[in-house]
Amino acid sequence: MSDAILRRLEEERAAIDPQALADRRGLGAGPATLGMARDVAAFCERHFAGGVVDGRALPGLNMANLPETTAVDLRCLVSELEKLGVALCGARAPFPRDEVQLVCRELFTFLDWLGRRDPTVKREVSDLRRSHVNVRTDGARISRLSQVRLLTQKHEARLAALPAFPPTLLEQAGTLVDAHGGGANGSKEAMQARKRGLVYLLRQRLAAVTEAAELAFRNHPDLLAEGRGARARRPVAAPRRKPAQQ
Repeated sequence: MSDAILRRLEEERAAIDPQALADRRGLGAGPATLGMARDVAAFCERHFAGGVVDGRALPGLNMANLPETTAVDLRCLVSELEKLGVALCGARAPFPRDEVQLVCRELFTFLDWLGRRDPTVKREVSDLRRSHVNVRTDGARISRLSQVRLLTQKHEARLAALPAFPPTLLEQAGTLVDAHGGGANGSKEAMQARKRGLVYLLRQRLAAVTEAAELAFRNHPDLLAEGRGARARRPVAAPRRKPAQQ
């Protein structure tokens, strides 16, 4: 899979509201779910753009504004979840909590320095802090470090011009995120946290395909039946959303 696709999905995962992942029901991903996701990805690839088949003009899933990346996203998510499943059965590296907290604190210090001079940066840092108010687990700590690293990279050019900014700080953050952010050598807790986020994205996309097929193929029962067959391994519900603020 393309590194760019995985990087985009990881950025999307990092931005998920932690409250959305607090209820772990429906955030499992067994072989049946992953097999069904593959079938749905193949269904998307066959019917995304529509066309003429046996003299019939057939609509495509794009008629319901389904993102063009849906099929490749599903395949990438399945691949990463399978790797995590294998990694969760193996040995785990100890989690370097003190180092993670130190690097995260240092990155926040430099971002705060920029924020005192740039209201946009100040707002970004404030939003990031609000999204990580209750950091009590190693998975939450590495998730926070991952996000503050991304924000620091966004402003790296300005920080690099500051003599006090250590040139190896971002590299150190990247090493920690790569090693403990849910990869094969990560801590069990971090891998499980990453898995929940990836399953959340998987189910979002499966639900989106269901909705798109019902609209685009409403007058084509054969295509609707094919779509239902692709999802027949297991029913899929969209991830729960928090009620809108009144």
